[in-house]
Amino acid sequence: MVCTGAVSLGLCLLFMLVAQLQAYIKYLSVFLTIWWLCGLLALTMPGTRTNCEKDTYCNGVFLVVNNGFLGCWAALCFSAILAGETMGGEAAGMMGGGGGGGGDQSTHKEPEGPPETI
Repeated sequence: MVCTGAVSLGLCLLFMLVAQLQAYIKYLSVFLTIWWLCGLLALTMPGTRTNCEKDTYCNGVFLVVNNGFLGCWAALCFSAILAGETMGGEAAGMMGGGGGGGGDQSTHKEPEGPPETI
């Protein structure tokens, strides 16, 4: 359970602290997406085992919506968004970013010179 988050945290900290690894961030993002997909399937999906005996978590740990369940889904979603952005996709547009295009497209013109006196 803890392994999924610990490995992700360790790798992310390593990539943040070692500047030479920035060139390989797209590979990290793909790994994290696959890693969290496997973690999500193992931790949040009910299994079909019937002989669990005293093992409460043999069919999944986070089977109801709680912090762990939402954390697994959030980690997978953000890993996939990072992978999309680093692979040249348009994932940033999904988060409401971007926009603008520069330049003034309005037709309103401010008067030039001093205001007229009556």
